[in-house]
Amino acid sequence: MVIGGAVLVSVAGCGSQRLDLPADAAEGTATPRAAVERPEPEPESESGGEPESDADAVEPEALPESEDEAMEWLERSAQAVADVSEVHSSAVMETGGRQVTMETVVSGDRCTQSMEFPDIGATEHIHIGDEVWIRPAELYWWGAEGGQDTVDAYAGAYVRGPRDHPDFAGSGSGCDAGLAQLAGDDPDTEYSYRMGEETRHDGQRAVTIHVTESHPLGIATGTFLIAAEGEPYLLRLTNDMEFEAVGGQRMSVSVDWTDYGRPTAIDAPPAEQTVHIDDLAAHDNPFPLG
Repeated sequence: MVIGGAVLVSVAGCGSQRLDLPADAAEGTATPRAAVERPEPEPESESGGEPESDADAVEPEALPESEDEAMEWLERSAQAVADVSEVHSSAVMETGGRQVTMETVVSGDRCTQSMEFPDIGATEHIHIGDEVWIRPAELYWWGAEGGQDTVDAYAGAYVRGPRDHPDFAGSGSGCDAGLAQLAGDDPDTEYSYRMGEETRHDGQRAVTIHVTESHPLGIATGTFLIAAEGEPYLLRLTNDMEFEAVGGQRMSVSVDWTDYGRPTAIDAPPAEQTVHIDDLAAHDNPFPLG
């Protein structure tokens, strides 16, 4: 699960832009684990029997019941979402008085995403297999060398190309919808888990899991809501981070997931609204975005 600033990348799924976090905060944030390793018993003696003496035997430290149960719920949820191919996620991220919103719909190897940044506007992405269509916010077209001429010619257009095109670097690796937040680990981070009260979310019974991570950059606290009936899907994540190492800057993130297993028709934009990345003159090219 991702509680640190790297949540911006994993939530974005098929997006590219990010909030303006300090570089060391963005690159060094922790990824608290969901699949937690249990302490392993001491190996048997060479003779194949029990440890040679009671003094040599090391008993694994028992986890508090609440912590053990919380980790089991996170592991079950990670398994449930591992093969999910259809889902809708909505995310809101805030830091330094700035807010970014993202809507992502995933259906098989296709996804759409709208990312809206303050003072910039909305940028849309469509992924279909290995192809991507990106409709930059108008402000990005103004940033091209062509200025007004570029805006007049291309504002509102989708730019198409292969996902691995160099100009699309940073445009995301695919349609993960942020569910990678239930995977990952960081050996430099300490974690604590505890069960919260059962609640209801969007009409569903849900269990509450509280996670705290202590990382060299600061402290992050997260709350996961997991479906208590049916498949233990992740329903909502809220987290709050304070990066002590970079002046106490704070960031909050909330993500909601819905429509698990519900296919959505995702089609390519009309050809008349599309220009191929290789057909853009250098002075008209607004990429890479950021």
